[in-house]
Amino acid sequence: MVLGVAAVLLFWKPGFVVTRVFDQAGLQTGVERVLTTDYGHQVSAVSCPADRKVQEGDTFTCSATVDGEPNTQIPIRVTSSSGNYEVGRV
Repeated sequence: MVLGVAAVLLFWKPGFVVTRVFDQAGLQTGVERVLTTDYGHQVSAVSCPADRKVQEGDTFTCSATVDGEPNTQIPIRVTSSSGNYEVGRV
């Protein structure tokens, strides 16, 4: 009985052991959309890290071709444990 309760507490969403990660394709699409729609850039070839944990306050970079400049680094800051993030200006 105790093991069953422990398993539920540890693995049930959000759980202590369950780790959420960003969907890489969705993240890349979102970054491209912000850069083009909100900031007015021409963007292609967005690449964000795979299996990046959703952890509020975390920062990382994605890269893309922005306005013809390859390998432009785009700062990302995770703003909530539910997966919201900010895309920095480039």
